[in-house]
Amino acid sequence: MTVQTADSGEAALKVLNDAAGGDTPFDVVLVNRAMPGTDGMDLATKVLGDPGLTTRLILLTDFGMQREATGLAESGVAAVLTKPIRQRQVGASVRSALGLIDKDGHIAAPTVPPTTVRMAATAGRILVAEDNLINQKVVVAILSGAGYTVETVLNGAAAVDATAKATYDAILMDCHMPEMDGYEATVAIRAQEGVRRHTPIIAVTAGAREEDRERCLACGMDDYMAKPVRRDGLLAVVDRFVKGAA
Repeated sequence: MTVQTADSGEAALKVLNDAAGGDTPFDVVLVNRAMPGTDGMDLATKVLGDPGLTTRLILLTDFGMQREATGLAESGVAAVLTKPIRQRQVGASVRSALGLIDKDGHIAAPTVPPTTVRMAATAGRILVAEDNLINQKVVVAILSGAGYTVETVLNGAAAVDATAKATYDAILMDCHMPEMDGYEATVAIRAQEGVRRHTPIIAVTAGAREEDRERCLACGMDDYMAKPVRRDGLLAVVDRFVKGAA
């Protein structure tokens, strides 16, 4: 196993990009939450948002700060370890990140390693309605890294207001938000659009049941994504609607 270190987020990002550009990408990176300059949360967000980086992430955080990392853990970070860390924990997390063991510690079936592909920029303007700032930051990083122009709002009422003032190629709509949830916002946007246009609205929700999907489609949404949202899945869905409308 080859190991390399970096003393800051900026240095780590350069090492990761240089390795990926040379076709020798790192398989796993352990990221300290607290670092000068680009801290661990910012670095993790940038890595998750870069289509050219397939490195799995393990985030190291201090006790009491685990909740802050939850959004990232749901969006592609392989594990969040609380300091002080133990050698056994690190070893298990690395093996899990590499797909060598499953979440229960059993030997996992072999998987085909991901291919590093740097995606071309994609024209498209996306509205993200999400009240969790960490989740919002991750989604923005993923979409902007793929070439999209992204705007954000924190609740459904703001999403309705934004669509009244501007046209978007797609809307990512969290279903559970304060003031006005995603279901109500979608109904309001559809009434506001009338027959003039139909903006694709993609639901993003923690609900993974069939009735959750049916509720999303019944209120006027076009598609449905269950959390945790993964980069490849998110880009595939958004790209399908944006290119399909072109």
